[in-house]
Amino acid sequence: MKQPLNRIENDVESWLAKEQRFTKLFSAAVIKSRDFQKEKLDHFKNLSHKYRGDLSQDERISIRVLRQQTRQMERQLYPNLIVRLARRAFRASQRVVKNFAANRRQTANQRQLESRITAMGFTGMSSKLAEQIAEGKQQFGLPVSYYKNENERVDFELSFSRSADGTYRIADLKVSLDDQKAGQQRQHSFTGDHKDGLTAAQASNLLAGRAVKTQDKWIQLDLNDVNAQGKHRVKEFHQGYGYDLLKAVSQLPIKELKNQQQKQQLLEGLQSGEKQNVTIRINGKDRYLSIEANPQFKTINIYDQQNQKISVNQALERQPGIRNTQTQVIRLAKKNGISVS
Repeated sequence: MKQPLNRIENDVESWLAKEQRFTKLFSAAVIKSRDFQKEKLDHFKNLSHKYRGDLSQDERISIRVLRQQTRQMERQLYPNLIVRLARRAFRASQRVVKNFAANRRQTANQRQLESRITAMGFTGMSSKLAEQIAEGKQQFGLPVSYYKNENERVDFELSFSRSADGTYRIADLKVSLDDQKAGQQRQHSFTGDHKDGLTAAQASNLLAGRAVKTQDKWIQLDLNDVNAQGKHRVKEFHQGYGYDLLKAVSQLPIKELKNQQQKQQLLEGLQSGEKQNVTIRINGKDRYLSIEANPQFKTINIYDQQNQKISVNQALERQPGIRNTQTQVIRLAKKNGISVS
C-alpha cells in the first residue's frame, strides 16, 4: 500500500540534499558556517509555519520534531536570550505582514474561483469552496449532481490543486453520465485546455456524444475509444478543417433562420452542443425537427419527432434517389435570405 506523502519530511530531505550538493561544490566549512546555519534556521522556521491545519498524523509528529530542532539551532546561533526574544518579535511582525498579504491574495483567488465556477454553471458552492481553501489542503474536490430527466443523472466533480504560492486553480473537471433507461454509464475527465472555458452543460453534451465549439475549434468525444483510465479520446476540428455551421444548417429551410435573434440563439445552442428544436416549412405545412452539429462530416444530424435520425432528403420529404446537390443547398440558403460563399 502506498504511504501518504509527508510534506514536511519531503521539504527537509530537499534541504539536506542541497547541503550535500553544496559540500561537493564548496567545502564542509561552508555548511557549518554561521551564515549558512542562519539560512537553514530561517528555512526550517518557515516550514513550521507553512504547514498548518490539514496535517496527517505523521506530519504532525514531523512538525513537532522540526520545531524542537529549530529551537536548538536558535539557542546555538543566538545564545543571548534577549537577542533571541528580539529576533522572535521581529519575525512575528514579519509574519503579520506576510499573512496580511497572503490573506488578500487568498481572498482574490477565492473570488476568482467563485466567478469561474459560476460561469461554468455551478452555483451554491461558495461556502464549501471557502471551507476547503481555509483548511489549506493541497488538493480537494467539490461534487455536484443533477438529473437531466427522470432517467439520466449527471455527476460532476471539480478538482482543485494548490500552487507553490498558496493559490488554487481548477485542475480538472470529472463528469459521469448515468443513463438508467439505456443501462449505460459514461465518464470523462476534462484536463488542460479542454476544460478551459467549458461549462457544465457543454461537458454534459460532450459526454452525450455531441460536439462543442470552444474558442477556435470544435471538440467531440470518441465514445468508442476509451483508455484504461476511462477517458475518451478527444477529437479536435480546428478552423482550417473547414466546418461552416451556418452553411450546414442552411441545408434545411429553417424558419428560425429568418429571424436574426432566433438565428443567433440557434447557432449558439448548436455551438454549445445542444440538440436544437427547429421548424421547417414543407409543402405548405410546418414540420418539427431537432438538429445537432456534426463537424467531423461538415454537416448536421437531423432527428424527427420520434427522435429517429433522418437524412436531409427525408426531412425535406423528397423521393428516394433524388440527390441533394450543392446547387440545391445554395438555393435553399438564398431562399432563407442567407449568403453562402
